[in-house]
Amino acid sequence: MDVGSELNYDAVSDCWTVFLRVTRSIQFVTHHNSLKAKLNVFTGSASVVKNFAFALACAVVLFSPSTESTASAQENRNQFNLLLLPTSREALTKVHQNCQLWSEKPLQLVIDDVQAHYQIPIWIDRRIDKEQAVSLTKPDSSSTLGGELSRISLACGVKGGLVENVYVLAPANRLARIQRSAVVLHGQLSSSNKSLTSESRELDWPEITSSVEMLQIISQVWNVEFDSASIPHDLWHAGKLPPCSLATQLALLLSGFDLQAVMDTKSTSDTTSKTIKLKIVPLSEETAWPDSYQRTLSPAAIAELRTSYPAGTIEQTGKNTVKIRGETNLHLDVLSPPKPKRTDKTPKEQLLTFELAAPVPVEAVLNNLSQKLGFTIVWSDECTSQHRSRLIELKVKDSSPRDLINKVCEAAQLRAVDQEKKFTIYPK
Repeated sequence: MDVGSELNYDAVSDCWTVFLRVTRSIQFVTHHNSLKAKLNVFTGSASVVKNFAFALACAVVLFSPSTESTASAQENRNQFNLLLLPTSREALTKVHQNCQLWSEKPLQLVIDDVQAHYQIPIWIDRRIDKEQAVSLTKPDSSSTLGGELSRISLACGVKGGLVENVYVLAPANRLARIQRSAVVLHGQLSSSNKSLTSESRELDWPEITSSVEMLQIISQVWNVEFDSASIPHDLWHAGKLPPCSLATQLALLLSGFDLQAVMDTKSTSDTTSKTIKLKIVPLSEETAWPDSYQRTLSPAAIAELRTSYPAGTIEQTGKNTVKIRGETNLHLDVLSPPKPKRTDKTPKEQLLTFELAAPVPVEAVLNNLSQKLGFTIVWSDECTSQHRSRLIELKVKDSSPRDLINKVCEAAQLRAVDQEKKFTIYPK
């Protein structure tokens, strides 16, 4: 039997609806009236209808989104670029503020201190030991928050970078893939007929939340559904993320299991549904993605980027346009504010004036100074409780931080051994 003879107007009309949705997105809408008129004429001929339906089906196949990414997710076209959201721009500014860190603490405590002081959320991948010691000496020169977080990452044998407005510490061979998964999903969501990407939402969860419960919380916050969602089991302590995108929240949760979320192609074609449907799939091996930015890079800057990212491509295609293909950190470096010019002048050391109005135990004084000046105080086993409780009176003017620590110890008949940013206290 001729397949065309089984078609009726309703079936072709359905094809027309799908075709119109596709053509509308590629600006063929001006042909709407003439095409529909021709469609009405075609209903009298089964063979013509068959051929026309076949052409429509081809159009649907040609323009339907892929499983992982739509064209707009691959070629981000800027308006779909996660890195250009206000939240991303604010975070990029934060990581370029001046910062110097030194520490002899477990990773989690270091991160807690940085989050509290610099007001930037930091996500530690579930595969990283949060109790491992982080040993950081004072940097030899001025640094940025991003530079210091990179030093923390290096000290732990991992890699760090931004996913929107959250700084992520992840295994070195996973970070770029995690960042890309968020970029791709945001591109897919943005290019669909949904409004989820026009806003950011907070995410918080109670103590001892399982991975499945976390996924349920995200589903409720954003009103999304997951197609046969199944993720391994894990538990989280209570936590909170500031307002950020759905793509970022899912990338952080799922990447720890080497998974990512992508748009369900059925969801993109169903414009009547108010609920986004997502699929959970294995984390893509891909790390690179392309976009163009309104930037003018000097030849020296391009050469430096090519040295840092040998697998990426950087091309100045116009006076104010640079075309990039590479991992997310490359894109972030291109979008970063210009580096301040180096100066040969050595900054003057901070001079302090210090006075105790009444006798105070030396341990309390050193603890207070260590917090304010960023020094670590370690008491040797030779020091007893009597050594720690000795009362001191002191008045110092125009003293360097190190000299001040030494003078406090001298006032208590103690001595301090200086090891970069750590002082070990011994009896004199």
